[in-house]
Amino acid sequence: MPVIGIPCRRFDFDQTSECADFLPSQPVHGVLTSYIEALNRCAASIVLLPVQRRDLALTAFEQCDGLLLAGGEDVTASLAELSIAVRNEKVTRDTIEFELLSSAITLHRPVLGICRGMQLINLFHGGSVRPLVEILESPLRHVTRWREDEKYVHTVTIAPNCLLNNILASPECVPVNCNHSSTIDVLGKGLIATAFSDDGATEALETIGGSFCIAVQWHPESPALGNDPYANAILRSFVSACEAMRPQEVTYTE
Repeated sequence: MPVIGIPCRRFDFDQTSECADFLPSQPVHGVLTSYIEALNRCAASIVLLPVQRRDLALTAFEQCDGLLLAGGEDVTASLAELSIAVRNEKVTRDTIEFELLSSAITLHRPVLGICRGMQLINLFHGGSVRPLVEILESPLRHVTRWREDEKYVHTVTIAPNCLLNNILASPECVPVNCNHSSTIDVLGKGLIATAFSDDGATEALETIGGSFCIAVQWHPESPALGNDPYANAILRSFVSACEAMRPQEVTYTE
């Protein structure tokens, strides 16, 4: 069973609210359960990687077969700012994920980026991210109304002759859910864009050659729990790539 590392985000709670007596008294590091449940259904074991000292985070990740970069708050605006923070050893979610992604690439570990994770991968490769409204004149709605039980918000067109197209069994377009206000501006070096919404936003990317590394702007972990075939295909292909990293047992015969 492959072991997949997921960096955590920090959750702060309003201690002045009416529910304060039932909330943790300190911030909590974690991920939404949908990520864990969706990967568990694909027979993957999960290791949560909290925001911690760089060397400790990397030591923990060395035990993992793959890296999933999950969604969450906006990523740092520029690679320059992020690089300075890394050099100064400023421990934030951005800097830890930057280091974990670097380690995954060095160790040839498969990587799956989801929403914020896709933007961080682009940033890592020298690309940039900007608010949707600054790039597109009349963007589609890119926020799914989760609390109103909305399942999908728009469709994306899949580029031909790419890994994502192969994973999804060559569809022309796929319905997706998403929740983002920023998008890829300049594509990073060594990356190709593999899916687009009708308003021109980049919705997926992958690396050119090398180890398995794909990223999507939508959230396949949620519809996967409802047996969405496209969402399941993405997660299963990632888990399969991670499984291939596991040391193979050798059977000796006399």
